[in-house]
Amino acid sequence: MRYRRKLLIERYGYQCFWCGCDLAPETLTIDHLIPLSKGGSNKLNNLRTACKGCNNKRGDAMPELVTGEKHD
Repeated sequence: MRYRRKLLIERYGYQCFWCGCDLAPETLTIDHLIPLSKGGSNKLNNLRTACKGCNNKRGDAMPELVTGEKHD
């Protein structure tokens, strides 16, 4: 997963895909665009950088159900 993490950071930077906030390396998480529980995969095209808040708030919701609103 470390190699994928590096590739995702190169692609999306240290920014949350959902709310756009800037991320420190220790707060960056990897989120599944389509959750594994909904048939998603661990392939790069299904992974995004996300803050812990958005990743936790989103849970296993599908992308169209996520608003991407800023949060604390």
